[in-house]
Amino acid sequence: MTGLVESNIEFEFPDGFYVSKFDDTNFYRENVNAISGCKAVDFVAAGSSRYAFIEVKNCLGDEANNRWRIAKNNSKRDTIPTNHDVSDRDSLDIEMAQKTVSTIAALVGAYSAPTPERNAIECYDIARMLCDEKIHTGERMIVVILVLDGNFGCRTRSDKTIRNELRKSIVKKLKWLKCTVCVTTSTEFGNLNLGTASRIA
Repeated sequence: MTGLVESNIEFEFPDGFYVSKFDDTNFYRENVNAISGCKAVDFVAAGSSRYAFIEVKNCLGDEANNRWRIAKNNSKRDTIPTNHDVSDRDSLDIEMAQKTVSTIAALVGAYSAPTPERNAIECYDIARMLCDEKIHTGERMIVVILVLDGNFGCRTRSDKTIRNELRKSIVKKLKWLKCTVCVTTSTEFGNLNLGTASRIA
């Protein structure tokens, strides 16, 4: 099992998975992050039948400042009060789609070097698994996962409804990519059969 921590949530992935905390790699920091507007997902995890892009948002206890982020297409960015400067930020559906696009582009870049350079070699194996025949044939399915912790439900919309609306909006933005989109919680992450997640006290 591979244990990785993001936003006070520890993720354990099964043996046999290649896992990269991609936005912490030197390749991302020294190459991709230097490009204005480019961001990456937190984890990339690849096994024999699935290739997962995973973003983690732990808003538990800070829901009020993040409520605008759960409204698709920035529709509440300028109307819901928050203590954060949101002028250069986007709602979670937009952010998730953008991070997926940037991560895919970066991984193709890492794979494209005939001999992996020093910074690219740390993510070369996981980049190779994105670019191989199994993706093309569907033997390895792409899964885009937003792990969203927080109690956002209200009288008119449940947490489940909110997450489903976010999922549908992300699906529309990634319609060019053959993938499955999931918006879940750390508690329910295990239901995806990609490992387990647990909040750190």
